[in-house]
Amino acid sequence: MYQLVRLTIAILALAPASALATSTTSPIATINSASTDGTASNSVFQVSVTASTPSNALSTATELDLTLQLAPQESHRVATADIYTVIVAGGQFFTLDPDGGYSPWNGALETLTPFATAQILSTTNNYTLIDGKMTEAGNYLYFAAYSVANAGAYRWSTFSANATGRENVMITPHPVYQKLGDTQEARAYAYRKSFDEEPEGVDRSVIDEEIRSATRQGVLIAGTTYAADVARRLNREVTAKPRGRPKKKGPEKGA
Repeated sequence: MYQLVRLTIAILALAPASALATSTTSPIATINSASTDGTASNSVFQVSVTASTPSNALSTATELDLTLQLAPQESHRVATADIYTVIVAGGQFFTLDPDGGYSPWNGALETLTPFATAQILSTTNNYTLIDGKMTEAGNYLYFAAYSVANAGAYRWSTFSANATGRENVMITPHPVYQKLGDTQEARAYAYRKSFDEEPEGVDRSVIDEEIRSATRQGVLIAGTTYAADVARRLNREVTAKPRGRPKKKGPEKGA
């Protein structure tokens, strides 16, 4: 799911402004986002420009800072997100790269790459879209979006409650979680920090493949005691069986 907005910026072919002019910051658009999967969204994007000329008189000679401020909807706060920007210029698509440059894009969603990855979303988040001059005059159409990739964005996950400390009547804090700190704020902070780095000696690719395999088979990834309890309650197998045919038992000795 992507949260998406669009806006147009006009760049004029004008003479440079006076070097003595003072730069000011002006909001040029505040837009409620829409989600690509049709679900309701109240995330807000605000784009501002800092320049020595008014925002409606930007030129190829203007040194400008174009910034994006993202205020995600509450359910996405503390979620991990990737941030994207696409610009349409001269009938062509360009994506913002992590190094601040723009690269041609073919318009296919599967080839769209973010300029900022693994961002832990807070109440407001600021990103630079342009830092310098626009080389050509014209109207530039901007698209800004973000995608969430963290369990905190899903209502069924306990991550949001544990990471933010928000009360949830359906969740009873685990004793291990209670030991993370003396206050709810401290526990939530320690919980979030535990996701920042990979545990030593853990191969994430192996874990990801194990999760994918279990999902395809519709089975649990769990300890033997918990898996046995779930199997008993559901009256069916809930763990993956070994591959291949069962080994044939040979004749018993002495037979």
